[in-house]
Amino acid sequence: MVKMHSPSAQILVSFEDLLNEAGGRIPSSACECINTGGVDADGSEFHKPVEVHTGRVTALWCGIKVPLHAKPGLYTGKLQISIDETSLPILIALNVQKDFIEDGGADQPSRLSRIQWLNSRIGIDDTIPPPYTPLQVKGSTVSCLGREVTFGDNGFPQSIKVADRELLSEAIQLKVYSGSSAIQWKSSSHMTKIADDKVVLVSNSEAEGFSLFVQTTMEFDGGIGCDTKLVCHRTTSISNVALEVLYKNEVVPYAVGMGLKGGKKPRSWSWRWTDQPQAWKDQGSNLEYFLWLGDVSGGLYCRLKEPLEDWKNSGKGEVGIFEKNDETLFRAKIGSRTITADEELHFSFRLLPTPVKQLTSEHWKERYAHAYRPPTDLQSLEATVINIHQGTMPNLYINYPFLNLDLLTPYVGDAHSLGMKVKLYYTMRELTTRLPELWAFRSLGDEIYRIGGTQGQGDPQLDFWLQEHLHDPYAAGWTTPTSTGDIDTSLRVHSDSRLANFYLEGLRWLLDNILIDGIYLDEIGYSRDTMQRVRRVLCRRSGAMIDMHGNDGWWSCNCPIGYYMEHLPYIDRLWLGESFDPDSSPYFWLIEMSGLPFGLSSDLLEKPNPWRGMLFGMTDRALYGGYSPTPIWKLWDSFGIETAEMIGWWEEKVPIKSNKADVLVTVYRNKNASLVAIASWSKKTERVQLDVDWKQIGLDREDAVLVAPRLEGLQEDRRFSINESISVPPNGGYLLILQEKSSAES
Repeated sequence: MVKMHSPSAQILVSFEDLLNEAGGRIPSSACECINTGGVDADGSEFHKPVEVHTGRVTALWCGIKVPLHAKPGLYTGKLQISIDETSLPILIALNVQKDFIEDGGADQPSRLSRIQWLNSRIGIDDTIPPPYTPLQVKGSTVSCLGREVTFGDNGFPQSIKVADRELLSEAIQLKVYSGSSAIQWKSSSHMTKIADDKVVLVSNSEAEGFSLFVQTTMEFDGGIGCDTKLVCHRTTSISNVALEVLYKNEVVPYAVGMGLKGGKKPRSWSWRWTDQPQAWKDQGSNLEYFLWLGDVSGGLYCRLKEPLEDWKNSGKGEVGIFEKNDETLFRAKIGSRTITADEELHFSFRLLPTPVKQLTSEHWKERYAHAYRPPTDLQSLEATVINIHQGTMPNLYINYPFLNLDLLTPYVGDAHSLGMKVKLYYTMRELTTRLPELWAFRSLGDEIYRIGGTQGQGDPQLDFWLQEHLHDPYAAGWTTPTSTGDIDTSLRVHSDSRLANFYLEGLRWLLDNILIDGIYLDEIGYSRDTMQRVRRVLCRRSGAMIDMHGNDGWWSCNCPIGYYMEHLPYIDRLWLGESFDPDSSPYFWLIEMSGLPFGLSSDLLEKPNPWRGMLFGMTDRALYGGYSPTPIWKLWDSFGIETAEMIGWWEEKVPIKSNKADVLVTVYRNKNASLVAIASWSKKTERVQLDVDWKQIGLDREDAVLVAPRLEGLQEDRRFSINESISVPPNGGYLLILQEKSSAES
């Protein structure tokens, strides 16, 4: 018993080496107490105080990693606990046996050996995951996959090219205004680091009474971080500070961002920090501002990053788009304020040129079934990838797929024997209360588990288990009925905590031992840096994939494609559409649903429309509740879509066009035939005449025919003459093959 001299005190923990009579030694460095410190999500060691309160129990969770070379026998030593001026030695007696426990007991939850995963540094390195390649540096120009950035002396890009297409009309600038005039800087810069994965540029700009320091980091995925510090040398009133990005008008026809629905860019638009709903913060959104401007060929994402108080400027801060003549200005300004002598202001931001990678033909072979069924049943539907959602056998408990391995392991093996892939729902944001490590994690206070806030489905009236077992404050997460009839309760977590290390080691273990083929992310509950680590860990298994789902209304600030933009370099496929209005404009479909402007493929989700989907190369997922995609998948194979050139309705060069504004056409052009996707946004039946560029399509008009192949449940077999108008029902469409008559007859 330790006598407390105050209502609370801090605990210090230290270990001695453990020794045995035969001269064996387990060093104190092999012993750890997770409560007093560890390794954070960035890989840095940290120490934290542990408080003990009068009349309360404080738990300390300690572990000993016995070296593999340790001789069998009894090892003894001491654990020293110090409270105030009182020291409490605790004798440790550890009997080491000659038999080994496979994988340290990680496959036996009751051993709690996975707790050591909290302090892992897995995935924190400088390796470059494919398809990315080492950065190339020539002077002040840095090139990455498909993109090239030239930096000016102020540390900011003065040129951004995507596939040799220039996006900027002039160099990016951070301007400080006195009255109506911007002060003039004298700048110099130099590169302090040039590596395959990262280039760092340091800039110093001087003006009368001001200094501007910029550290710019460009990474292999094209991401650019500009960390800025503005210093005023004497107390001064300024009229404005503004980040200004000037685009060529023709390269930025579309926009999407916070409060700005994806689609055609407005001629003018503005947004204030006071427009940001408090609900977004309560839901866990990071509340950093983001906006993308561009088109399918190229674009630029900009995010104003923490710390944000200087951007907000007590609510005066404002962001806007302004189109004038042949240029578009993106401007983030703070308004007037007084800066005191030697005060430091921070106006940091991040940029990402898009597309983040090139879409390859391989995505046509990735055909998803989002259901737990026997692999043979799913293969008969032409599916090649199986997603096992949480709450379904054998992945019952949210974000903890380690409790039904007796079913999961053979299921993955059966799928692999058929040439199919299996991916698991496995992310962070909530965590089941069924995990054996619950009480260890709870002993860390609010380090891993959130306290307070709201969540999409957390309902106190349903969280009976939480109410009965957790007496301290907590933040309830999903309450999910499982396929076995149980109720799975969960808690909300801090994904930027050591839980990220635990999660990544769990992913490694699943890849190495269960041989899963990737993960499905229901939203993304962790940072871009953690996503980089996830991708590196996935490289352990060839062909491993990530697909991501997003909801329009909750954590993503009503814009999942923008909220998760910096994660897209590491994602293989999108599944957006929950809570989206399927009757939104085709421009919305292009920007917020298709993934095409960013180099990704996508699938349909809510209220799937097969005709509209095929304008963007999208279908439903098998057995998810919409139409069956099997007939369309079979059409892809018979037509040979993986060898075709996709020419979207949004492109000027699309070789087939409709004479109706609300009926659009996308063409998949092969050498001897073209697949023609027609989809209507009209509320009435339209008689559509197709305008064909025969030279571009590569066929003779007199020897061509349009064939509507039978697609079970979608369309009947039919043939149209070239001059015939096609009747397209409301919100309907056709998939047609344009080919030579002789080919159609055979």
